[in-house]
Amino acid sequence: MVLTNSVMKFYKFINHGFSSRSIDGTYFSTTEYWENSLMIQLSLYLIGIGTIQKVCVYLFYERILGKLIDDPTFALPYWNWDHPKGMRLPPMFDRETTPLYDARRNPHVRNGTIIDFSSPRDEVITDVGQTVTNNLTLMYRSMITNAACPLQFFGARYVLGNNDSKGQGTIENIPHTPVHIWAGTVRNTDLGGGKLSLGEDMGNFYSAALDPIFYCHHANVDRMWKVWKGLGGKRRDIIDPDWLNSEFFFYDENKNPYRVRVGDCLDTKKMGYDYAPAAIPWVNCRPTRKGREGKVDVTNIKPANKVFPIANLNKPIFVFHQ
Repeated sequence: MVLTNSVMKFYKFINHGFSSRSIDGTYFSTTEYWENSLMIQLSLYLIGIGTIQKVCVYLFYERILGKLIDDPTFALPYWNWDHPKGMRLPPMFDRETTPLYDARRNPHVRNGTIIDFSSPRDEVITDVGQTVTNNLTLMYRSMITNAACPLQFFGARYVLGNNDSKGQGTIENIPHTPVHIWAGTVRNTDLGGGKLSLGEDMGNFYSAALDPIFYCHHANVDRMWKVWKGLGGKRRDIIDPDWLNSEFFFYDENKNPYRVRVGDCLDTKKMGYDYAPAAIPWVNCRPTRKGREGKVDVTNIKPANKVFPIANLNKPIFVFHQ
């Protein structure tokens, strides 16, 4: 991740310039602009990790922030936790003297600790190399093995009148959610004022966006969407009309309201942004079958009729019971 002046200015706005927060995550706005525009973007951004994220972050959110900091070239960096070099909190977010630091993060994530996608809540003592290998294998499963079609990758269909959620997609299950849990405060620890932690900030839905790393995390989730579609097969966007024709309302950087259709927001280049090519080593990390160590070798075991020749009994067997 490259830290630009515009990114630093953005995080100063988020942490100091425009709002302060209470212990329960409530924002106290200091400008009408924040109330009418940026806060709406943030609220909708928290709804999910799909198209709303694309529209909110890249079509409007970046433009709003670019205007606030007078930098039309502003762009959010992404946190490439899918690569071995990115499987730790980026150092620029671990500097206590900068607005990128969040004191409510789990202290275990500091100082270059490798994230464990399989056990984000536990401080499991595992060889670093093995943890990285496990993460790459889990990425392969989430992006390839278990995500051969849209409903596997995005999750089950959920529409008005359907109160039975049939499951989340692979991208939300791993790695999206483990990254949130990993960076959040240890649950039930004291936050002060008699309040116990519920995983704040990143580890709870209501407070996740209070940690600056949230935005870079979700930028990489969006990147995974594009990468997934490039893997071939049946990996393509959903074609359900209910989804394609869904609409949401947003405000642009000039406070003008816009109605946005989902089907018009699936091509990143048409939305004015793209991701530079980057290595995806997990694509070659297909899980291997477990070895035969510890299993019984049955090749030299004699057939049952050779060991216990029941068929050769030529007289009755009497069993006495007392």
